[in-house]
Amino acid sequence: MPKLGDNEVYEDVMGSQALAGEINDNGERLRNWCNTNRLRIGSSLFSHKDVHKGNWRSPDGCTVNQIDQICYSHRWSSSVEDVRVYRGADVASDHHLVVARLKMKLKATNKAKAADKQVTYNVHKLKERNVHKEYNIELQNGFEELAQMVDVEDEWENIRETINQTAGNKEGEMDY
Repeated sequence: MPKLGDNEVYEDVMGSQALAGEINDNGERLRNWCNTNRLRIGSSLFSHKDVHKGNWRSPDGCTVNQIDQICYSHRWSSSVEDVRVYRGADVASDHHLVVARLKMKLKATNKAKAADKQVTYNVHKLKERNVHKEYNIELQNGFEELAQMVDVEDEWENIRETINQTAGNKEGEMDY
């Protein structure tokens, strides 16, 4: 089990808030591994009373060590608000519960933004008399088909589709 202790060199990895004592061999290995992989040891970064730092008590009840750790990437440092030990959790073990409190913001994906994008048409072409007349005829034909509809949602969907199809029908020769 890695036991953390006093730290002098690796403050960006484990901070200065570990329980006082000597670091053991496994603790050094953990610290070096975290340093190599750009990780932080959260339980030694936040200031708490010693009773909220020690997460293992020996069977004799005298020795308390900080041997269970939460490690996270430097990238998430701004999201981790606190790491501490809760002694009241009944987990039938000589270890106490180590809990990290996180605060995260999630961003919307680009798919949602693309779905909101509206199609634009060149309506200036409608100023030409023959384009205007042809567009109106096609639109009128589309509306005649819609006259048979009863459901309002279906009607609106069909109206919108008819307008979009009519405007997009003449892509090569007309850009509405």
